[in-house]
Amino acid sequence: MGYSVEITPMDQEAILDVRCITPLLDDFVARFTMEDSPDTDEFFSFVELKILRLGPRRILIRSSLNEEYQIEYRAVSCNSDPQNLSVVNVSDLYLGIQLTGTDALEVLAHAVPLNLHEFAIGDATSTAIFSIAGIVTRFDEESFSLYIDRSYFDYVWYRLHICGLKDLNDHG
Repeated sequence: MGYSVEITPMDQEAILDVRCITPLLDDFVARFTMEDSPDTDEFFSFVELKILRLGPRRILIRSSLNEEYQIEYRAVSCNSDPQNLSVVNVSDLYLGIQLTGTDALEVLAHAVPLNLHEFAIGDATSTAIFSIAGIVTRFDEESFSLYIDRSYFDYVWYRLHICGLKDLNDHG
């Protein structure tokens, strides 16, 4: 008897990796999402994005691929210290896999060295996924997204499906 989980590829997304060597990240996020900027209402009226905090000095900005140019342009224009804060478009690097279902946590637990029971909704982290560098996010109680280097997509996809085929607690 297999796990109750659906493993699906995600649409290609625009992803910007923002890192800094000094505590500039909060300032950058405030500028990027600034409410009182003259173009903010216009910008956010047609751009939908998600900011994932991967640590005190790293975030990912995710959005639809057709909004890639607008997101990248705004990120670069909000960078007040380009020598200490980098904004890199990594859209071509990552592919996403969505795990959804009552057993998504159990299947993902075979792939990552994390205590997923303590992984809160909205959390994101860089980690190894079957020993391959990647990013794990949790969107709700039964939904996780993985972002992995496109070179390893087929391998991770295959391994996740193998883990989802058989409930390892079923001894029958």
